[in-house]
Amino acid sequence: MRRLAAAPRGDEAGATKRFVLIGSEAHIALDAAKILMGDPKAELAAVLVDATGGGRLTRYAEQHDVPVHPAERIRTDGEQLCRALACDWLINAYGTVIVPRSVLRLLPGRALNVHPGPLPEYGGLHMNQWALRNGETRFGATIHLMEEQIDAGAMVRQDWFDIAPSDTGLTLFNRTQRAAIGLLRDVLGDILAGRALRPAPQDLTRLRVYRHAEALDGRIDWRWSARQIVDFVRAGNYRPFTSPTYTAYIEKAGVRLEILKAHLGAPAAAPCGTVVELCPDGPRVACGEGSVVLARAEADQVAFGAADWRRWLGTLPQGRLPGRDADL
Repeated sequence: MRRLAAAPRGDEAGATKRFVLIGSEAHIALDAAKILMGDPKAELAAVLVDATGGGRLTRYAEQHDVPVHPAERIRTDGEQLCRALACDWLINAYGTVIVPRSVLRLLPGRALNVHPGPLPEYGGLHMNQWALRNGETRFGATIHLMEEQIDAGAMVRQDWFDIAPSDTGLTLFNRTQRAAIGLLRDVLGDILAGRALRPAPQDLTRLRVYRHAEALDGRIDWRWSARQIVDFVRAGNYRPFTSPTYTAYIEKAGVRLEILKAHLGAPAAAPCGTVVELCPDGPRVACGEGSVVLARAEADQVAFGAADWRRWLGTLPQGRLPGRDADL
């Protein structure tokens, strides 16, 4: 773990601190609420819930008589709300609302964002998927000060871990969330013990902010290397849940096959997208470099077996699968 915060400061030790928590349906927001509710030196003044869903967080807050507001309020009248709540700290735990300048100026150095990725290289959204697509072998989570520029604030704490070869978009998201919860527990412990946070500035020349719209195209590009296609497929796999962005697919004549697992195949000397052979677990397809075996596919969430593949592949022109390239 990379510890970027922690020198003791006694002037606030023992003082009760009031928190406003922004969160969503992710486990970390609920865990943050439980940490704050369980410490006598903390008061959870209010919970602001994303419109996209925060059922568990909302129920927990209501059960403990904590006021619940739409997260959008931090954008429309956040300064007035924080003043009315006598807020000392603002914690954003995977909420997606943009906190305005007026609120950040009200809470200088006391507005923290829990970021599910290692900064500065992985800012923005869906970083777990991008890390897989980019072939990373390590990933992590970060807690940083909020500034007007997205994910650009100084880092308070950061943790890294190895990406497993079996990780999918979903499993890497869950592992990142567990790392983030550990970081948040430590940082809140420092705050409530009166220990000063000592944030470290980011190297913003390395900051990369990924956008939602950049991650929506699930079509496979057979010109990619076999390794890139395998990583693209696993990054989009959120089963049994729905991916927040894309699931890799191929589509022909109105039939969409979602590809949930692929592995490297033997070298293939054939045009990109050509089905070289039908293996027991799926077709082997030539790529820009090497080949991939499409080892798990579904049509309308029903498994696509060997017999289905035979029928489907028999209608392909030149035995080539459609992809991002219009010529394939």
